[in-house]
Amino acid sequence: MEASVLAGLIGTVVAVVTSIASLAHWLGRKFTRIDARFQQLEGRIDSLASFTRSTYTLLVYFMTMKGLFTREERAFLVREVERLSASLPLKQNPLTREEVKLILEAAREVKEKDPREVDMEKLDKALEIAWNWFEREGKYEAARLWMMLYALKAIVRRERGEY
Repeated sequence: MEASVLAGLIGTVVAVVTSIASLAHWLGRKFTRIDARFQQLEGRIDSLASFTRSTYTLLVYFMTMKGLFTREERAFLVREVERLSASLPLKQNPLTREEVKLILEAAREVKEKDPREVDMEKLDKALEIAWNWFEREGKYEAARLWMMLYALKAIVRRERGEY
């Protein structure tokens, strides 16, 4: 009798283990498909971000080439960059003090210096900081900061006679 109980118990355990293994295999396939779909979605979002960035840069260059930005609009952009950058320490700051300082210095140069004296490398670095922040966190403020800095860069280049 004990042998038959033991055989029945072993049979039950084997059936349960087989069911668990089958379920694990099935779930593994499902999760692999879900992961692939997420990767496709991430690729599409990256493509959309790249398209949006390219479209914005083209529009800003075109508008700048046509001389559509006024001194008042330039001043507005500088004020907005300064305001947004100055408010960052009040929030949970995603940027370091050095990054905020560099952005404010770049804005100050655009505001106070002759366009030919503006340090374009500093402005490019500020743009890079804003873009990296946007890519890292996807924040509206980061995208807005990047757009304003990009427009300022295009305006300064126009004022320098580069296009």
